Amino acid sequence: MRKILLFVLITFLGTLYSFEEASYLKIEPSVRIVGMGESGIAIASGVQDIFLNPAALSRMGHMSLSANYTNWMSGIGTGFAGFGFRRMIKEKPSQNAFAFSVFGVNVEGIEKRNVDGELLGTFGSSSYVFAMTFSRDLFKGIYGGFNVKYLYDNIDGDVAYGYAIDMGLLYWVMGGVGFGLSIRNLGPGLSSGSREVLTRTDFSLPMDARAGMSYLRNTGFGSFVWNLDFISSLTGNPPAVATGFEFDIKKSFYIRFGLKKSFGDNVIDNGELTKVSENTFSLGAGFGIRYGNFIIDYAYYSRNDFIKPHRLAVSINF
Repeated sequence: MRKILLFVLITFLGTLYSFEEASYLKIEPSVRIVGMGESGIAIASGVQDIFLNPAALSRMGHMSLSANYTNWMSGIGTGFAGFGFRRMIKEKPSQNAFAFSVFGVNVEGIEKRNVDGELLGTFGSSSYVFAMTFSRDLFKGIYGGFNVKYLYDNIDGDVAYGYAIDMGLLYWVMGGVGFGLSIRNLGPGLSSGSREVLTRTDFSLPMDARAGMSYLRNTGFGSFVWNLDFISSLTGNPPAVATGFEFDIKKSFYIRFGLKKSFGDNVIDNGELTKVSENTFSLGAGFGIRYGNFIIDYAYYSRNDFIKPHRLAVSINF
């Protein structure tokens, strides 16, 4: 039970026990992307994918709303809500796109004990990311964008703040081939509050760089997309590779699946957090249903046979 509790704290609270602060920034908010094994840096589109690649905002229409919620296990939930829009110029969308979004993680019912192991009660944790996004059509088929993110952590009344920046590019060429690049979570880390440990130099935000490609092929009944992404940590964590597929039928029904492989992981050994080179696999699968401007996305996610949440999102595009 102690190992399970520590695992949950590392994954969702992270700031006290991991080698990185704000480890919740590694959770992918987009249900569509999760369904493709967390791949799709080049196929990202709309407000729901801006945490993966902020340039994705340029691939939406006039306006987009998206929201989702995931119950990971009892007492642990994550949620995302975003609104993106373009200014209309002479009844045509401008080259500039803007978005406002929030991503949150809440944990309840964690036991609080003293050094002798006596139960003192329970406490909770809440972490939020408030983001502003700007994206622009740079040239024909080339899009660029960035996120400015404000981070807020509250663990049992102990509050810390911070900020981070994401940058991304998309480039689509002839023949249905696209390339994507993003650098995420650039920032100094969390500060303030009473957690002085957060200012230590051996802690940092989970910064990473991701590059990938997508191949899109239209068929007589819909389209087929294949993604391949490469992820490199900028804070010393092991690299990873992700691949996934999406099939659509008449732009009304979507089927997705994918795999992500990390070449190493952080694990708990005899109660201590250590870095090892064991490979870990994450599997994703899901579907989407479009009816007019409304889209419902579902994804099932499995990581090391421990956490297997069902994720659901609702989007409206204009």
